[in-house]
Amino acid sequence: MRNLLLLVVVCCFFSCNKESIRILGKIEGVGDSKIKLKLNTKSEKSKTILSDVQLKDGVFDAFIENVKPPFKMTLVVDAEKEYDIWIFRYGKFNFEIDKKELVIVNNSFENTEYDRILRKYQKAYMDSLAEKISWVQTHKSEENLCEEDEGKLFKYRKEIKKAVTLRKKSILSTYRKEPQNPIAMALIFDEFENLTSWQKEECLKNASKYFSDCAVNWQLKN
Repeated sequence: MRNLLLLVVVCCFFSCNKESIRILGKIEGVGDSKIKLKLNTKSEKSKTILSDVQLKDGVFDAFIENVKPPFKMTLVVDAEKEYDIWIFRYGKFNFEIDKKELVIVNNSFENTEYDRILRKYQKAYMDSLAEKISWVQTHKSEENLCEEDEGKLFKYRKEIKKAVTLRKKSILSTYRKEPQNPIAMALIFDEFENLTSWQKEECLKNASKYFSDCAVNWQLKN
């Protein structure tokens, strides 16, 4: 019965919406490559292909139908480079990818507020620890660290853990003020795996309440 209900819900996400999303993209330096647009889920095994498009001189035009935003998708170029993109509404979107810098530029995805909040928390809690994070990544697997480095590793890990916790609390606070806001939903979606079990339950209930017929609700539960 549970599987049948899940099937009905999934079918609703992918068949009940008549509006569409059109994405026009340009990727420098890739010629006639292939791209895929995938619908993200928490499980790598359950990613859904939204569109599979052949580029022509680095340009493509993709339509996504029967999927209600908000949702997070991944654009895969040549089966190697991935770009995560949030779609918050129906409509037409344009973007370019700088192949050299490997970043999306000149886009109209309306992720500005989402990106602004992420940058704010990154700057507030994590940027000042960049060198310490790099040091920990380099030395955490080393054997026979000297006593001084053992102490440094313990200290840095403690500082990083505290910063990550404070960042998570800030994101939760932002989310709880407007759980019906798609941007708040996007923020908590990306933080979901770092939440406690009761925090996850809270977010799942809110997703069912405010986004029951949207793809993000399905994504969060799979």
